Amino acid sequence: MECLLHHVPMRDPGDASAIVRLIDEGLISPHEIVAVFGKTEGNGCVNDFTRGYATMAVSVALGKYLGISADEVPSRVAMVMSGGTEGGLSPHFLVFAVRERDVTSGGSKSLAIGTASTPVLLPEHVGRKSQVDATATAVREAIKRAAIADDADVHWVQVKCPLLTKERIVEARSRGEITATDDPYTSMALSRAAAALGVAVALGESDKPDQSGATRMGELLRGWALQRVLQLHQGLGGEEGQAPAGACSEAKGLRLGTME
Repeated sequence: MECLLHHVPMRDPGDASAIVRLIDEGLISPHEIVAVFGKTEGNGCVNDFTRGYATMAVSVALGKYLGISADEVPSRVAMVMSGGTEGGLSPHFLVFAVRERDVTSGGSKSLAIGTASTPVLLPEHVGRKSQVDATATAVREAIKRAAIADDADVHWVQVKCPLLTKERIVEARSRGEITATDDPYTSMALSRAAAALGVAVALGESDKPDQSGATRMGELLRGWALQRVLQLHQGLGGEEGQAPAGACSEAKGLRLGTME
């Protein structure tokens, strides 16, 4: 198995021409593409239409080559679109492909790619233990498909998380279910947290004790030693003293606590 990665530009959220060129020029086969990541010029918020626009553009382009409808493409090719290209970022696609052929590694390790999807999550599952468990199962499947024998060789897990919309929240209530939050923006944070914890569970970086708490995730990181993650120093503008430069005292660091 040979894994390929191509970085190509995107002129606008509807522009998949660079991916098409990769295929037309014979650099990759459409049947080898397993995932497409994109960075669009959107705002990155709940109402960022550019993510869906880019996903549709890629789906329409690949569907013609694969002989399937555009709606079927995302179930075959993992799509992750992220909005926002502030600063030095430029809109682009990352195209991941897997080519089936014998490759001699010479005893050294190389890039391995595996993809998997969870079942469709109901609104009441977003940001809760159900999402943690579903993510963990999908990660284990992706590792298997990538033929990675040692979890220590897993260096990057990319997850595209769902969020709650007002319509989804209302739909859940109509069935007598309560979602983890009523706020779409808060649901983004809870969904990402649940997915991240699912990855940790899959890789053996976290066990799962009790599942108490409003989000039904429990204290999944309970028992971890609290580590200082940010060291703060006094800023400029204080009253001048006799101490030499660089001798300012340190402020207290920030620490991670448990999640309920």
